[in-house]
Amino acid sequence: MLNYLIVLITALVATLLFLPLAMIMGRRMGIWDHPDELGMHHNSTPRSGGIAMVFGIWVALEVCWMLPQLEMGGRQLAAMGIGSLGLFVIGLLDDLSEIKPHVKAIGLAAAGLAIMLVSRHINLTGYERLDFVLGIFVLIAGANALNFLDGLDGLASGLTAIASLGFLGLGLLAGDVVLACWAAILAGVALGFCSRNFPPASIFMGDSGSLVLGGILGWMFLLLGSHGPSYLAAAFILLSWLIIDTGLAIIRRAFLHHDIFTGDRRHVYDMMYQKYHSAWKVNGIMYSIQVILVMLALSTRGVSLWIPLALAAALWLAIIGWMIKLGMFAPPDPGEQGRPALPEVEDMDLDKGMDG
Repeated sequence: MLNYLIVLITALVATLLFLPLAMIMGRRMGIWDHPDELGMHHNSTPRSGGIAMVFGIWVALEVCWMLPQLEMGGRQLAAMGIGSLGLFVIGLLDDLSEIKPHVKAIGLAAAGLAIMLVSRHINLTGYERLDFVLGIFVLIAGANALNFLDGLDGLASGLTAIASLGFLGLGLLAGDVVLACWAAILAGVALGFCSRNFPPASIFMGDSGSLVLGGILGWMFLLLGSHGPSYLAAAFILLSWLIIDTGLAIIRRAFLHHDIFTGDRRHVYDMMYQKYHSAWKVNGIMYSIQVILVMLALSTRGVSLWIPLALAAALWLAIIGWMIKLGMFAPPDPGEQGRPALPEVEDMDLDKGMDG
């Protein structure tokens, strides 16, 4: 456990130290999020946090390589390390020039393919070819899902940190060194980034950060799920917010006969913010629920699997019912404008800079 604590602290400190330089680089490269009629922040803010995140990831990876427990897991550790660079480049290009959605989708698929080719470690169904395809899908879905959830100061980074601590605990229970390493790295990076991303944020993670963090969350889902049904159930529970928000977005747009690739202001955090008008309150609610989800995920190893699954399902239904009550599926006002297409992080960055 001490080794993973060292990895976590290394990632946290490295990210913290590099954040000021990432902010300077973002300004000089012109990577800004400017206030507009769709956003709620009032000041132009650099969205170059991904630069500091990748730096923190690779510094912590160097520590992981020295762990004696790693032994045969080097290939799996390297797979996502290489993949994180690919996701970072795709995100940075989009931050710089807003690449076309289909080009971005191809890039994400290529990154997912590379990770799966290098890894050869996933066993969700017992069918190698199916697991290979599912692996690519989960990696792409994870990257985009966190991208979608990155719409409120401190939200995506905070939820990532809490979920990663859950993955760390389960990785230790499963004896999975690679999973534990990645969970410690991601928790440290997310916590380090939170220092400058809590409302009012002084830097946003941008595509270059959200795609990387989301991709690693997807990778940890695959690693944990490969240990058997109870661990797979725990992985689903840990990523509940990503699944709920993305799933509701797709269903909502189909229900309202909207293009599913056209953004809106009806995400889970949007609905909560409209009710409470406080980023801090929304974060507090979603963080608290994520902590409960972590406890439910950990309990899958200590009690009958059906108990945490039933409680998680009840929580999902309660959240969905609450969103319906708040008007998530109500017809939009005539003046409501769409937001940029879902594959673009701008869909998520519009809410950045909210004051609590």
